[in-house]
Amino acid sequence: MSEPSSIPVPPVRPASGRRVFGIILMLLGIAMTVISGLCTGAFMVGDIVDGGGGGGGDINLSGIEFIIGGPFILVGALMWWGGARLKRPRSTARQDVAAFGDPPAPPKGE
Repeated sequence: MSEPSSIPVPPVRPASGRRVFGIILMLLGIAMTVISGLCTGAFMVGDIVDGGGGGGGDINLSGIEFIIGGPFILVGALMWWGGARLKRPRSTARQDVAAFGDPPAPPKGE
């Protein structure tokens, strides 16, 4: 068996700008999703606990927290997903897939 020290170690590549931007975008998306989700959840619990009987007028505003908080949660989750996609390294090999073409020809010599 060969010794572990004889195996060549690939050089460490510095983080590219795309990867750094992806990490920053992902962290901002996580923060936005968590903060908006906690705020929306707190208002939802407050709406349930209050029971709608007391300080309001004739308009029932239960569920308004989802109309206001929902888009922020969605945008934060999309930022999180997009940052995770940017953070992954690009594959250098191009994969051509012929979905509806002719089958590949057999190699010559067979």
